[in-house]
Amino acid sequence: MFFVRRNLTAASWLLVAALTTAGLSGCNLSWGGSGEQGAQAASVASTDLPSPVYDPNYAPALPDPPKLRGRLRAVPLGSFQHGTDLDTLAAEIVAYDEASQRLFVVNGEKRCIDILNIADPHNPQLLASVDVLDHGIANSVAAKNGMVATCIASPDRSQTGKVLFLSVDGDVLKTLEVGHEPDMLTFTPDGRSLLVANEGEAVDDYTVDPEGNLSVIDVTGGLESLSQSHVSTIDFRKFNDQRDTLDPSIRIFAKNATVAEDLEPEYIAVSPDSQTAWITCQENNCLAIVDLAKREVTQLVGLGFKDHSQDGNWIDVSDKDGSVSIRPWPLKALYEPDGIACFVADGRPYLVTANEGDARNKSRFSEEVRVGDLNLDPKAFPNAKALQKKDAMGRLRVTNATGDHNQDGLFEELYTYGGRSFSIWDAEGKLVFDSG
Repeated sequence: MFFVRRNLTAASWLLVAALTTAGLSGCNLSWGGSGEQGAQAASVASTDLPSPVYDPNYAPALPDPPKLRGRLRAVPLGSFQHGTDLDTLAAEIVAYDEASQRLFVVNGEKRCIDILNIADPHNPQLLASVDVLDHGIANSVAAKNGMVATCIASPDRSQTGKVLFLSVDGDVLKTLEVGHEPDMLTFTPDGRSLLVANEGEAVDDYTVDPEGNLSVIDVTGGLESLSQSHVSTIDFRKFNDQRDTLDPSIRIFAKNATVAEDLEPEYIAVSPDSQTAWITCQENNCLAIVDLAKREVTQLVGLGFKDHSQDGNWIDVSDKDGSVSIRPWPLKALYEPDGIACFVADGRPYLVTANEGDARNKSRFSEEVRVGDLNLDPKAFPNAKALQKKDAMGRLRVTNATGDHNQDGLFEELYTYGGRSFSIWDAEGKLVFDSG
């Protein structure tokens, strides 16, 4: 088999052949620990331990890496350069259509959808570049059974977005309206629906903060009969009056926003039977579970916090100490995953997330601040002066929206963005494994 990986330069993609050896086969994955034991082994949220004292000479030995049952060997086959400007994510999202043996790539530098023939994966050929600027900004692309769709956000975030359906040659066949700022889309495994995550991010001055939601497009009748009546919306409004009872690790913190306005859907995974969807709401540190048959969000799951003072969760917090220095710190992290995927092991669905992290940073509201610029509670951080040095935690970006629990202007805890890891969760959103 082969898969497509986005290059680290974000300017090209790499076609890779994946060869399984030493007992790995299909999609059956294994890792150390499962169920309660695995969850306990991966426990990362603890408030009982005191903050460790910063010792510049303390460098504990790293734990042994987990033992693997087999190895996955990736062999490069071919690549294609879509652009040269690394700041514009020239090759950001890639979708493969097996029927046509073509790749569809969101080209952030040229603001188009590139179409490539990879019938010969060693020699990818650019067939066309579809200009979508007249419609807006392409954020994602998906393909299945010869049907290609891309979601387009309006440059004006107060306006709704679109989904364009394309032929495999790049002709625009249909245009449908969806929610505000569609950020990602995916077909369900059965090919009957197209799901669109509408992030609904606020405009820069927060005068408009649209609701985040999920658009479901019924494509069972094919493109010819497709119309706006086939688009339905799954929203979060039923949680508006549950704000005070939500899991405390779910971040609802935009000023004067309802829960539905504050939640920002980012990425979607779908169960193999196409009955359940899981949506990451990155800035909210939240996972939304969706019953696709009933067309409703059944649960909002807080993803908790990672405690970087715990063994196995140590990190390097400074880019100014001139070394790789992985240590425990009096610091917690918001998992805040972006990408999410579903896989099955031993007959049970699991979710894997990339815990990227992200902050809200706008002209009227910014939560991003460096540790060195905060006022730390001397009782919680008796070693604050040492911690706030540049070669310690001083330059680390943390949130000012969480951690000052008694609102006295002094922070009792520090929370940073992203788990710096990947995690595996069960179908209910319980942590099973974290890479540390």
